[in-house]
Amino acid sequence: MNKKVIGGVIAGIAVVSAVAATYLDYTSATYECHECGAMHKPTLGAYLMGAHIPGKRLLKCPHCGNRNWHYKAIEV
Repeated sequence: MNKKVIGGVIAGIAVVSAVAATYLDYTSATYECHECGAMHKPTLGAYLMGAHIPGKRLLKCPHCGNRNWHYKAIEV
């Protein structure tokens, strides 16, 4: 096979995998407000555009309006 074809297939697999991982993380994501303790699920736009580090995402709380780092809730 041509190297360009192989590279394209690998790039396609990487993109599909990244989209699938993002979707699965979004659908299972529930965040807790640091200020009021309310649990909420962000909109897809807020989820995608919010700055994040592992376990936290910069979001605006729909309950108290605080824009801060919200912790990802651990589901038991």
